[in-house]
Amino acid sequence: NTPKSLYEALIEKQAKLIVTYGEFMGPGGENHIRINLGTSRSVLESGMRRLLAALVPHTGRAFDEGAL
Repeated sequence: NTPKSLYEALIEKQAKLIVTYGEFMGPGGENHIRINLGTSRSVLESGMRRLLAALVPHTGRAFDEGAL
């Protein structure tokens, strides 16, 4: 498993997003994040692109923005 500190660095520093980490949502929330979708579609799409660009390379796969 990837340590939470690495995810925090990737999500907050690289993707420049603020999320709620799952352990604050109660038992079973560990290793999950909560994303607020209450924004415009363009802001949401931009954030999701940044999130995927930051996380996908750590899966051993290539990030293809054209696939979105």
